[in-house]
Amino acid sequence: MKKVFIYFFITLLLLVIGSYYYLYIFWKQPQKRLNTNSITLEINPQTPTNEVLKVLKQKKIIGDIFLFKLAKKIFSPSKSIKAGIYEFNPNLSLEEIYNLLCSGKEVLFPVTIPEGLTWWQTAHILEKKGFVSFEEFKRAVFDAELKNKFHIPGPSLEGYLFPSTYFLSKTKQYTAKELVLLLLNAFKQKTAHLFPDFSPDQIQKTVILASLIEKETSLPEEKPLIAGVFLNRLKKNMLLQCDPTVIYGLGLDFDGNLKKSHLKDKTNPYNTYVYKGLPPGPICSPGLDSLKAALQPKKHSYLYFVAKGDGSHFFSETLKKHTSAVLKFQLKGRR
Repeated sequence: MKKVFIYFFITLLLLVIGSYYYLYIFWKQPQKRLNTNSITLEINPQTPTNEVLKVLKQKKIIGDIFLFKLAKKIFSPSKSIKAGIYEFNPNLSLEEIYNLLCSGKEVLFPVTIPEGLTWWQTAHILEKKGFVSFEEFKRAVFDAELKNKFHIPGPSLEGYLFPSTYFLSKTKQYTAKELVLLLLNAFKQKTAHLFPDFSPDQIQKTVILASLIEKETSLPEEKPLIAGVFLNRLKKNMLLQCDPTVIYGLGLDFDGNLKKSHLKDKTNPYNTYVYKGLPPGPICSPGLDSLKAALQPKKHSYLYFVAKGDGSHFFSETLKKHTSAVLKFQLKGRR
């Protein structure tokens, strides 16, 4: 009888050890999925674990639910699944799958804010992506507390919403201030080396000039040239006569058709056909190339430039040469 008990105990022990070993391998080894593509899955807040596991099985991310639950209870008893959007690559082990679900390290979605956008164009992008409403973003852009925090002297945060690609969570409820802070901090971080000892007013003037450069050309090699043109005109007390400033002043009312009446409009404070000097504030968010050009303009004697129709510009020193260039590149192109 004693031998039988010993044999039974040994058999049971071997069975337990074998089961544990099998479960350990089951937990640790990569899963072999028929679907070799990555699978993205959204886990909503307060979703029961059983429901999550059912979805994982339906998507063929895991196999046996019972064994999965047993393994996690033995090997990861203290962890819990967090809400989020997760990407599951093929051949992950069950342990890696569970750790991912418990990490909260969800998939972040890229949102690109290109150079040269106004604050309202940026607001439209974020609203379209579902992150914030236009009106909420507008309030944040004109928020006095944020302007004071970042020492921005202008009427709004225009010009400081740094153009870049940002990675955002689709499950997090962002406030407009959080998103604006993200863009402002990016500006501060990316431009710190450009403005080591600048006062807020000096930075503001640089950003204003850079915003004009950004709107006039997308060619990096032309930006210092255009910066030089604007500075030459300012030194001679000439009107800048920059179309994009007029358009900015028209705001959301601009329908794409710039008229002669717009160029004569004295009610538009951004009208550089009427008012000398730089406009009251930036007219877009300039990129680093435009900011660098504003700080390091090309020295030359050009006072005019005209679009050639291929994305580049022709530069002139005199009004006579400029008029000839306009006839050559613009008026002839309309025929």
